[in-house]
Parts: sequence; structure tokens; C-alpha cells
Amino acid sequence: MARRRRRPDVRKKGGVKEKPLTRKHLARREREAIQLRRIRIALTLVGILVIGILGFGAYQEFAAKPNAPVAIVNGVPIRLSDYQRRVRYERWRLQLQEAELRRRQAQLDSEAKDQKLMAQYLSQQLQQVQTMMSQVPRQTVQRMIDDELVRQEATRRGITVSEEELQQNIEEQFGYYRTPPTPTPTPTAIAETLSIATPVPTPTPRPTPTPITLEQFQKAYRNYIEMVRKQTGMSETDLREVLRTELLRQKLQEALAAEVPTTAEQVHARHILVKTEDEARQVLERLNKGESFELLAKELSTDESTKDKGGDLGWFPRGQMVPAFEEAAFNAKVGEIVGPVQTSFGWHVIKIEGHEVRELEPGMLQFQRSQALDKWLAKARLGEGVKNLWRPEMVPPTEIPLGG
Repeated sequence: MARRRRRPDVRKKGGVKEKPLTRKHLARREREAIQLRRIRIALTLVGILVIGILGFGAYQEFAAKPNAPVAIVNGVPIRLSDYQRRVRYERWRLQLQEAELRRRQAQLDSEAKDQKLMAQYLSQQLQQVQTMMSQVPRQTVQRMIDDELVRQEATRRGITVSEEELQQNIEEQFGYYRTPPTPTPTPTAIAETLSIATPVPTPTPRPTPTPITLEQFQKAYRNYIEMVRKQTGMSETDLREVLRTELLRQKLQEALAAEVPTTAEQVHARHILVKTEDEARQVLERLNKGESFELLAKELSTDESTKDKGGDLGWFPRGQMVPAFEEAAFNAKVGEIVGPVQTSFGWHVIKIEGHEVRELEPGMLQFQRSQALDKWLAKARLGEGVKNLWRPEMVPPTEIPLGG
């Protein structure tokens, strides 16, 4: 008996029988499914890429950029965010000073003869503040580099500033003294910024204003910290670190000053200063003919401070004269006359009276000691580990942010 042929299955859709899928149809459907998966994968990858780009941009703007170094000092970075807060702080301080100077100007009577000196002084101070304002961006990064150099050298020497020292210094800057000091005419730094008992400069010294009480200090300090935060973004910790570094500077200056030798190689010289090279050569001709150096200095020198002394400059160590003059003087022999030597002052004819290692005069020694930190910093800045990466685009906008 013949077997009955089985009919192919059919599918129903909407009550209508569908024909069975052929291999061709199945292959097409499979290709379409593969293409759809690929599109989905591609869209997913694009989405991930977009999110990554946005995330990277946000990271750059809010994390990497603020932490980018403005400078690196022996491996220690100075962060952009710290630099910008410091710039805003320095600008704010200068703007407060400018406002105070203008307030004082407005109080003067322009017609009063006895106030002309004060008006001139205030005008000069305003010009100085405005010049300083334009220099803030560059000077701030250099100051922060110097601060880091000071901190590192202080650490190397074991120089520290305790919290007690810092707190007492802050109190005194506001005019609060745990033990009232002897009155002096010198205003304090922060009190001056805040116009707290700031004396107006006068031809004769005025006594220091009456010190404030502890309660007044605490209130003034809180107000100041809040103003600094709102106007510059600096926190109390930031500000205290700035003040701590200032104290470290003072201690390092003292340590370096104590190391300044009390003796130095010195030259005793006279000079005749004239305006042109021809005049200097004429001086040399007269000297070669036997005329007195001292008398020619009194007759011809344009240096009013030494001509009446026969051009006598006294003894001086290295670093006190302009480079060209110093080089000629220290390289000459005793009794020798050298020149013409050109400097920014004019043309010099120089006579060497003495050259030896000798004790520094008290005034010169004090000057050398006062310059100790500046000389040390000038050398330290040239170190291989000091890298200034500052660029103009790193400078924050000039507008001072108001509010917290």
C-alpha cells in the first residue's frame, strides 16, 4: 500500500496561510539579522565614544586643567588652580589699596597749599599700584616659585614655623597684641589692606593706633577670611600657608644673613665721570702729562657726590658697582689708571688706590646681609629643577568673583 505524502507545514498570519520559507528567504533573513546586530553594535560603540569624549572633556576642564602645573620646582608642581587663586588674591589686595588711595585723594582740598605734598604722594602711590596690577600675573608665578624654593631650603635647614608663631603673627598683623608693644609709626600689613587703623602718611611720624581687643581681632579676622573666600576663592588654609611662608622667608633671611662673611675682597678707587669718550680721552692725556687726578676730578667730573672729594669712591666689594666699572676696577693693579670705561652713567677714568681683603664697614655689612636672601634666590632660580611653564592663557579673568 503506497504511503501518503506528507504536506509541508504552513504558518498562519491573520488567518491566511503562508508559504513555507525557502532556503533563499532564510539566508536573506539571516543576513538582515546580522546587519541589524552590526548596526546595534556600531551605535553602541558610537555612544560609548561620545560619552568618553564628553567625559574626557569634563575631566580635562574640571580635573586635569586645574591640576596642570604652572611651574615645577625640584619635582613639586605649582598647580594652575592655586596660581589663579593667588592671582585673584593679589589683584584684590591691590584694588583695595587703590580704592583707599582714591578715598584719601577725594578728602584733600586741591586748592590748599599745605596738602599739595600729600596729593603728590597719593598720586605717585596710585601710579605704583596700577603698575603693580599689570605685573601681577607674571610676578605671582615667580613669587610662588620663590615660595617653594624657600620652603624646600627651610626644610633642608630644619627651619620651621609653629602654629603658635603663625597665630601670633596673624594677630599682630590685625593690630592685636597679647603684650602691648611700644608705639611705632609702622602700620601692619593686613590692617592696612582692610583700612583698620591705617595711618595716613605725613611728613612727621604718627604713633601706632590703639591696639584692638581680642574680640575685635576675632571679628575682623573672620570678616577678612570670608572676604578673601568670596573675592578670590582662597580658603583660610590657603591664606595661612601664604603667611607661614612669609615667616619662613624671614627666618631663612636671618639664617643666610648670619652666613655673610664679615670680610671681602675690596678695591679703593677714584674716578672722573664725563659725558663722552672724547672727553674721557682728553682727561687721560692730561693725566699722562702729570696733572693731579684729584684736581681734574674736582674740575671735570660730573659725579656731584664725589667730585669735591677728588673722585674718591672709598673701599667697595664686588656687587656694589655696575658690571663694566667693577670689572675694570677689580682687574687693574694698584696705582694703575684705566679707561675710558663706559657705563649707563657716562664715561669713566678710574684710578686704583688699593686692592685687598678687608673688614666690611658696618653699613656695607648690613647691606650685604639684607641682600642675602635675594642673592640666594637669584641663584636658586637658575637650578635645573626649576621650570617656569607659565603661559598668558593661564591668567584668570580680571573680573573679581562676587559671592561664594
